Order: sequence, then C-alpha cells, then structure tokens
Amino acid sequence: MVYGSKSAFAQVADLGFYENAVKSVIPGFRREFCPNLSSADRVICETVPIKVVRNWAFLASASEGGITISAGLGYIFDSLSWGYVLSGDGGNSNDCFYEYFTYYIGIISANTERARHNLPLMPAMSVANFPGQSPECRKNVHYNIALNDPYMREFQLKTVESSISFVLLHEIGHVVKRHVAFEKSSISLQRLREFEMEADVWAMQAASNSKYNISGSMAPFFIGSLQGGTMDWEKNSDHPLGIRRLANFYRMVLDDLIKNPVRRSQLGSHYQDVLDENRELKRRAENCLSVVQSGGDACPDE
Repeated sequence: MVYGSKSAFAQVADLGFYENAVKSVIPGFRREFCPNLSSADRVICETVPIKVVRNWAFLASASEGGITISAGLGYIFDSLSWGYVLSGDGGNSNDCFYEYFTYYIGIISANTERARHNLPLMPAMSVANFPGQSPECRKNVHYNIALNDPYMREFQLKTVESSISFVLLHEIGHVVKRHVAFEKSSISLQRLREFEMEADVWAMQAASNSKYNISGSMAPFFIGSLQGGTMDWEKNSDHPLGIRRLANFYRMVLDDLIKNPVRRSQLGSHYQDVLDENRELKRRAENCLSVVQSGGDACPDE
C-alpha cells in the first residue's frame, strides 16, 4: 500500500493532499486484507463503498450505504506517527513521543475550545512546529525530519498506513456484523458499546489472517487517549472507554505476535523488541484501565 510521497509537515494546510493520500490506501487495503476472509466477509470487504470526505475532523462511520472516513484521518495519523518516529519507541513515557503527543493533544483541546467560541484556531499541529522541550527531542527533530531520513520516512508512512487500515477494518467489521442494520435510537448504550468492541475484535482477526502487521497502528492509541476518562463517561456513552479498547487492542496484538508464525519471520531480528514493547504498552493500558475502573480519573504517570 502507498500512503503518499511528500512529507507531512510540508502539506499541513493541504486538505486535498490528505484526501488523495487516504484514497491511495484503499486499493492496497482491499488487496491486502480482503482475500484472507471468509467468502461472505470477502465480498463485503471487496465491494463495500468507501467514501473519503474533505473534512479535517476525526471521522469514520459505517452505514448500510457504506463507509465514510475523513481526509483528516490522514492528517491526524501523519502528525502522530511523526511523533512516534521522533523516538522510535512508544514504550517510554519520558521519550519524545509522549512529549510530542502531549503537545499534540493540548492543541486539539485548545482548538476545540476556540472553535466553540468562534475564535481563530491555533497553527496546524505539524511535527515541524514542535520545538522539542528536551535536548534529545530537539536532536531527533533535526535528524529525522529536517534531514528527512529515508528509513524514518518509510517507517512513518507504514505507521500511517496501518492506522488508516485499522480504522477501515473496524468500520468493515460493523458492516460484516450487521451492526449497521439497527437504528441507533432503538439500541441500548450498553449494546452500542458492545458493537464497538465486536468491530475491534473482528478487525484484529481480519488483520491476523493477513500478512500485514497491524501492530504499529496509531488509531487505537489515539482513541484510547481521547474517548473518555471515567466510568461515568462510559456509562453515558455509545462507545467504550478508549483505554478499554486500547488494552484490548494490545492483548490482541500480543496474541497475534506470539501465535502467528508469519510475524516472527516478518520482523526478523526486531521481533523480540516489538514483542517487549507491546507487552509494556499492554501493561500500561491495563494499569490505566484498572485505575479508571477503581474510580480514578487519570492514568498513572510512569
């Protein structure tokens, strides 16, 4: 699959670029994932209409008419994956990734408030605008982005691609599971939350049946950070806690890494590092979920 050839930070104001880039993922996505499904699911995967709309928001939905996703998905994942590349390791809470992620989420929150009050938005959340608070981050920004290191760029593009792929798999899961046949107003919030978890599970099973390694997807991490932080939020929402979905995602990723022989051969000498990193990410997510379930409203700062 091919996400795009230009650097994200040079294209932050070009919604058309992200629209075309997200569209470019879809044909390869169908070739990669659809053939490995059961015959009925394969037909849905290969034929369900997928519409990319010109919208900066995080938008992904499924209906009986097909799937709609936004160009903004590409922008969001492009920005987040650059933050991931800054450190090359998502498992250390003190690294550049978490520093950048805090910066990124802060601007999202600020812009949400500014939009609510009809104020101009803060500048685009490009990693090129991220100064890097620590010397190590400033060094990494310069080396990996200013010099546009080819290996890092390839890694970053695959991260974006796997993030869009997970969202598409999740939405196709809603279609396959016939969740789209129900009127939301006629379904309890609890059942709607179950629909979301079922779609996540279907997405990971579909990914496990393919040769594509979905473990680098930023989509669950982004959702895990934004979708609620308390049990009261979940009780009144049609979506589960993001951290619940994130913990479940890492459980499934680990299961795939351990049980799927293809992964070991794919990752080669990096296999153990990827396995250890995902074990740590799973531990952190489950620890955070435990805190929230116990009545806390914040994850431990590790």
